[in-house]
Amino acid sequence: MRQCKRKKAVRGVVYEDPEKTEHRIEADAVILTTGGYSFNSEMIKQYAPHIAHLSTTNGSFAMGEGIDLAAPLTPALRLMDQIQVHPTSFVDPNDINSHFRILAPEALRGSGGILLNHEGKRFVNELGLRDYVTKQIFEHCRPIKEGGPVVAYLLLSQEAADLFQKPNLGFYIFKKLVKEYSSVKTFGEEFGIDVAVIEESLKVYNQKKKEGGDEFGKKTFPAAFSVDEPVYAMMITSGIHYTMGGLQTNSNCEVESTHNNEPIPGLFAAGEVTGGLHGANRLGGNSLLECTVFGRMAGQQASK
Repeated sequence: MRQCKRKKAVRGVVYEDPEKTEHRIEADAVILTTGGYSFNSEMIKQYAPHIAHLSTTNGSFAMGEGIDLAAPLTPALRLMDQIQVHPTSFVDPNDINSHFRILAPEALRGSGGILLNHEGKRFVNELGLRDYVTKQIFEHCRPIKEGGPVVAYLLLSQEAADLFQKPNLGFYIFKKLVKEYSSVKTFGEEFGIDVAVIEESLKVYNQKKKEGGDEFGKKTFPAAFSVDEPVYAMMITSGIHYTMGGLQTNSNCEVESTHNNEPIPGLFAAGEVTGGLHGANRLGGNSLLECTVFGRMAGQQASK
C-alpha cells in the first residue's frame, strides 16, 4: 500500500504484474478483504502453536496477506490466537497427510451420520458444538497410522443418505472421500474394526433413538441404522477452519493503529482479515453475514 507521508494516510496501492512491472493506483481509500490465515503454517505457529500440526479446510489463498500488507502502518491486531478447528474434514485415503482437506459438512451429521472410533464405538453427541465434537475426537480416537492424523469414521445409513440427498453425496464419492459398503461387516473388515462392536453400537443407537436420548446428551436422531443394509463410510479428522483474529477495526470498519487505537486514515478492512467480531469462536454461517454486512459498511465509509 502507498502511504502519503505528509498526511500519514493511505492513498492507494503499488503492485507488480507477472512481468515484474510496477504499477501505482492512486485512491482516497483502500479496503482490505484478503481473508484469514488458516493456510499460513508459519503464522499459525506464531500465534497458536498448539494446533500448528493440524491440516486446514482453507486453500492456499488464506495466507493472511492483508495483515502483512498493513504491518508497516503498525495496525492493532486482535485475538490472533483464536482459531476455530472444525471437527470434520475428509481424510483422503490416497493422501492422508495432506495439508489441505475438503470440509465434511455438518449436514452429514445433521442428516443422521454417526461417528465411530477405531474400536467401533460411538463417543460423542454428533450434533454438539464444533469445539466439543473436536475435543471428543482427539480424546477418543487415534491416528490411522504413525505420523498420520487422528481419525474418526463417519457412517451414514441409507435413510441418512437420503436425507443428505444422494446426488450431493455423489460428489464426495466421485472424489473418493466417501465409499458405499454392502454392509457394516464389509466396512469393519476393510478398516480392521471389530464388526460385532460396530453392530452393537448401531443396535444401542437405534434403541436410544426410540427412547429419545442417549448418554452423550443427544436428543435428535434423524435416521436409524440396519446392520444388513449398505452404509456409506468416510474417514474424518479435525482441521483448522477459521481465524477469528486479525486487524482491529472500529465501528466504521477503519483499521486502528497501535497508537491509542486511532484509525489509520484511508485504510479499511472487512471479512476474515479483521479480528474480534466473533469473539473466541464463530457460529456456523456468520462469516457470510460478516462479509455482507461489514463489506457494505466498509464500502460506504470508504466512499465518503
